[in-house]
Parts: sequence; structure tokens; C-alpha cells
Amino acid sequence: MTEAYSQRSSHQNWVPLFVMLMASVCFISQNQPMIILGTALVLLFGLMPRGRRSLLRYDQLALASLPAVLCLPAICVNNHGLSSLFYMASTIGVLTAAARVSRCAPAQLMLHFKILYWTLIAVAVVAIIVFWGEREPLGQVIPGSSTNGIPAYLIIFQINISLAHYLLHKKLPLLTPILTLIVCIFGIGRASILVACLIFLTSFLLNIYLVLRNRGVGWKPVIWAAVLLLITLSIWGPDIFDLVKRFTKLSVGLADTSRFMVVKEYLLKIDPISLITGADYTGTIIEDRYGGNPHIAFIRAHALLGLPYLMVILATPFIFLLSGRHFASSLVFFAFSCLAMLRCTVEPLMFPTLFDLFYFLWIWLFFRWTPRMLRSRGHPDSELILRRREIMA
Repeated sequence: MTEAYSQRSSHQNWVPLFVMLMASVCFISQNQPMIILGTALVLLFGLMPRGRRSLLRYDQLALASLPAVLCLPAICVNNHGLSSLFYMASTIGVLTAAARVSRCAPAQLMLHFKILYWTLIAVAVVAIIVFWGEREPLGQVIPGSSTNGIPAYLIIFQINISLAHYLLHKKLPLLTPILTLIVCIFGIGRASILVACLIFLTSFLLNIYLVLRNRGVGWKPVIWAAVLLLITLSIWGPDIFDLVKRFTKLSVGLADTSRFMVVKEYLLKIDPISLITGADYTGTIIEDRYGGNPHIAFIRAHALLGLPYLMVILATPFIFLLSGRHFASSLVFFAFSCLAMLRCTVEPLMFPTLFDLFYFLWIWLFFRWTPRMLRSRGHPDSELILRRREIMA
């Protein structure tokens, strides 16, 4: 009986990886039938009754009802046909699926995240080798996808790695952000390069803060990283920057007039009703030039699911700071969720997409695996609580 339970538990540990992998593949494919398949999968996984129960638990029903209530104004007005209803269902799926995935212990999730990350790294390396000499080597991998695709997805996978690493070791990795930055440079997209640089810089500065907060414990890796970084920048800094600028889109600057036009024309569509329900794209550059893709996640979120959904999404990073949890953990999760949102300002990477699975997963992981702020000396040891949770999971 014990052996049977162990085998069942082992299989269950790999189900979250399968769900995350399939959701990622379906979204990255940018193929409508595949996206429908991925949405059905996360809905099934998120709403499947747990254990031997034949009915949904009250917490699953509460989670499912939240997106339905938030998206109700957009569904009633129906500016985008079945799209609003579909993405409401997708949001229900990724929210409930993320809650179930977060039940995995951080060590198990770290393994899953590494598999996702290194798989995409391998795809990027093969693409760079095969399409070496092309202007946009990473743009040749997925038909219909821009060169920003793989670097943008890698940014999300990098944040997965960083947050799981923090939960396990109370510090942030520095090597994988460098590798992510290199891949983003080959992708030549400005936003991915900028966010990858910010991930490395944020990780480095937060590590310094964590070392100082822990009274110097674990200072050696940070000092070595600082010395190597200073030596590299002092010797090759100008040459590296010039090379990156000449061979990427940074050569045209950071300003993007096309996206400014998207924002301007969409805002002109807003009236008191569409402010709440979301507006359509009729007569805008979004429809006429970009085929209904606004290239800005927050405009897409407002158009498809309305203002209540958008306001909740924009407020989520501040949940970390106001949670009453350990301040260092709150700061780390706040910083990385903001970096993900920054990447979404120029690409509909999330909100609402299947990649929302990872964003909501960060929130669930934070509340499930980070300790509360100690109020008094009589409070139980938070590390012991986390260890017990991990054993129970």
C-alpha cells in the first residue's frame, strides 16, 4: 500500500510539469487550435476535483467565480465576439491551475522550471547555429512569430528560475540572467535586452541587500560577482555596448512611435461606457495595420476583459508589499513581477494569455511558501513552518 501511494505521489509530482510544458508549447506555437487545446488542458487541470471527491471544493468555485465577476461588463457588451468569453475561461483555467501547481514543494518546482528554461535555451542555441548569418536568427524558429518571441518567453522562464531559487536559497541567481541576456541580444529586440539587463541588475542589488540584511552571511559570491563585473565593464564595456547597439534594434533608440500611435488611437475610442467594458479596434491602427494585435498587453487586457480586470492585474504587484509577509521576500516578488509587467508593456505576453499561469503561480508561491513577518519573539520559527509545509506537500 505504501509503495502504491509512493508511485501515485511520484506521478502526481510530474503532472504540473506536463501542464506547464503543454501550456507553454500551445502558447508559443501562436496557433489558434493549439491555444484552444492549452486552454482546455489548464481548465481541466485547475477545476478537476481533488482526490476522491466528485465535486469541486468551495475554494475552487470561489477562484473560478472571481474572473467571471471581473469580466462580466466586457462579456455583456461583447465588443470582441467570443474572444472575451474565451479569455475569461482561459483566466479561470490558469488561475485555478496555478493554485494546484503551487502545492508542489519549491525544490520540485525548481526542477520543473529548470527543464522549461533549459529546453528553451537549447531551442535558441540550435536556432542561432542553424540560422547563423541571418539578420534575425531567432525569428526563423516559429512561423509568424517575430524575433522577440523566444527572448520574451525566456524572460518569463528566467523569472520562474529566480523566484524558485530565492525560495530555496534566500538569494537570487546571477549566472542564468547573464545567459538570458546573451540570448536576448541575439534576439535583437530592445525590450527583451532592457528587461534582461534589469533582471541581472535587480538580482545583483537584491543579493547585496540580502547579504547586508543577514550580517554578511554569503558575501563571497556577491563580492566575486561585483569584481568580475567591474573588471569586464572597465576593459570591454564600451566595445560591448557599441557592438550590441550596432547589431540590435537599440541602434534606433528606445522610443517606439508605432506603439505610441496604438495607445493614442485606442484612447480616442474610449467613452464613459467603453472605459468600463473595453473598446473595440474598429478604425484604429490596431485593426488596419496590425490585424487586431495591439502589441501592448494592457490595451489588449482592457479591450477584451474590461477595466475591473485590468485594475486588478495592475494592482497585483502591490499585494506582495501589503501582504504582511517577510519584507525581503515581498521586495523580491514585487520587483520581479514589475519586471514581467514592464516586458508586457510592448508585447502581449500576458494578460490574458496561457502564460498568465506563471504570473498567478508567482502569487500562489509567495503566499504558500514565504514566512509571515515576525511580530514578537514568541512567534513560531518561520523556517520551521516552511519546512513542515514542504514535507506535507
